[in-house]
Amino acid sequence: MAAAAVIGTAAGVLQLPVAFYLLCKLEQARGNVVTVMLASGIGAGFGATDDVLRYVHHVRWDDTRTKDDLIDYYNKATVPVVFLLVGMVLSMAATVVYARLWARLTNDDA
Repeated sequence: MAAAAVIGTAAGVLQLPVAFYLLCKLEQARGNVVTVMLASGIGAGFGATDDVLRYVHHVRWDDTRTKDDLIDYYNKATVPVVFLLVGMVLSMAATVVYARLWARLTNDDA
């Protein structure tokens, strides 16, 4: 788990300068930056929820009601992440549509 966190952090750190450069220089890259940020949030949300649920399942609880409440709570935590997933898919679609329209406006083939 720690290795995955380190690799993910390194990948994010390496992507940030490129993302900021594209954000400043290219107008059409703004949608890509938003899409990548949403994708990062989705990965973090699903990953954190899965890790916490794994912890809840493997810890010995004196009160099973507390364990059941925590499991119900963290199962519901995936609902906001699904909204992020929908937002990412729509952002990707908007980026593709924008790129196609931009290509038509500049008379380039895309």
